[in-house]
Amino acid sequence: MSSISSLISSGSILNMISTGAESMTLLISMIFVLLIIYRFVQVKHRSRQIKIEVPIILSLNTLCLVIAKSVLQLIDVNLATLKRDFYLVIEQNQSFFCQFRAYVFFSIVSALYWSCALQAFFRFIRVVYPTYEWLYQPKIYFYVFIPGEIAVAFGMVLPHLLVFNGMQLIPNENYCTALMNEFISLMYLFFVVFGLPLSIIFICYICIIYKIRQASALLRYRQRNQRDYHVIRRIMMVVVILSIASLPAIIDLIIYVPKGQLDPLVYRIEWVSASVNALIFTISQPFISPKLYKLLKEDLMR
Repeated sequence: MSSISSLISSGSILNMISTGAESMTLLISMIFVLLIIYRFVQVKHRSRQIKIEVPIILSLNTLCLVIAKSVLQLIDVNLATLKRDFYLVIEQNQSFFCQFRAYVFFSIVSALYWSCALQAFFRFIRVVYPTYEWLYQPKIYFYVFIPGEIAVAFGMVLPHLLVFNGMQLIPNENYCTALMNEFISLMYLFFVVFGLPLSIIFICYICIIYKIRQASALLRYRQRNQRDYHVIRRIMMVVVILSIASLPAIIDLIIYVPKGQLDPLVYRIEWVSASVNALIFTISQPFISPKLYKLLKEDLMR
């Protein structure tokens, strides 16, 4: 009995840590978005026209996805788990709607990583094809690339729901999520959510390095190319840090799966990792995008 109580206590602490980190993520993301909107309204009031640059659009895209992810996790996972742990409210319902909510959540997480790939792609276009100005106009990102990124994310996660049937209700929990003991479906989800976007970022990074080192690179673009190179390097660093923050859940799986069982706390550990990742991801946004950093700094200095 004492071991069960200890397990519940440890799980509750992990969920409270996850809830706290996710709440901070939501608050910081909303503050960033509101500051950006305030600045645009201010500019509109003064000059009657707004010129939104692509880096700001891409940052807004990422921040809005973070907000959506945080809201879904807080409502569907953290608060439901708090009710279970402290009020003994058991709401287990293995329905398609439960599975679909899990699918939407992981699709948004996938879209977050694809938003990093889109930021890298924008820098890649500016460095490798500097004269193709139509490829880095705000409208094409707002109406084509960002909707396309979200469609790709949702489309790639869909087989995990329909083909692998990998979104299931977790025993002794009040939510559905990706099963950790289904190796093939888990590897597929890891590949489409994380592996592919990271590969695209890495390819863009290599191409930018090659272009910058070319002696024939246009002189008037060199300074901008250097900035884009530093931005994409920061994106890669953030993604690597996020990977490190996910190690606890991976190590836990490595320890327990060979024994033919799962750690009862593995899903709680996974949610802590997800919340810490989201917090790091949000805080890093102004440092990834110099335009966003400058805009937020000007707002805060007023």
